[in-house]
Amino acid sequence: DGGALVTNDDALAASIRAWRAWGAAKKYHHTEKGGNSRLDTVQAAVLLCKLRKLDAGNAKRRDIANKYIAALEGVGDLSLPKSPPNTESVWHLFVVTTDKRDALLKHLNDNKIGAGIHYPLPIHKQECYKQELSSLAGTLPQAESEAPRMLSLPVYPEMTSVQQDRVIEQVKA
Repeated sequence: DGGALVTNDDALAASIRAWRAWGAAKKYHHTEKGGNSRLDTVQAAVLLCKLRKLDAGNAKRRDIANKYIAALEGVGDLSLPKSPPNTESVWHLFVVTTDKRDALLKHLNDNKIGAGIHYPLPIHKQECYKQELSSLAGTLPQAESEAPRMLSLPVYPEMTSVQQDRVIEQVKA
């Protein structure tokens, strides 16, 4: 519920402001579909505290991602994520792909490692969007072929080096 968006793009900021008011840039004049998720005071206080740690947390996630990339390059059929040029990812997720996704997930979970599948189906194949996005059927072959191969490895700012080493060890096992 709620959240925050930080941008230096004025057009994006205006669009998001309209979205949060059910798509109305001007009160009661809706130019696009929108929504609303009001942030309660307690959650706002938590967010305010967390924002102070945002840069450090993002830096820690980048360190974790870089270590995964260095340690897991060339392991089995794993395909590792890459950041596009001239970008700096915050690594909200660290998603690898493998034809052995389900076996690797079971192995990691059996060893008490919280790996998971965040997007088991592409959006256009989700039940609630099938009709609305039916025109996309068959036009997104990469999304359709990659979804059953995607696995998210743990990545969070509080993750210790020892914890990450254990994940790497079990992925390699």
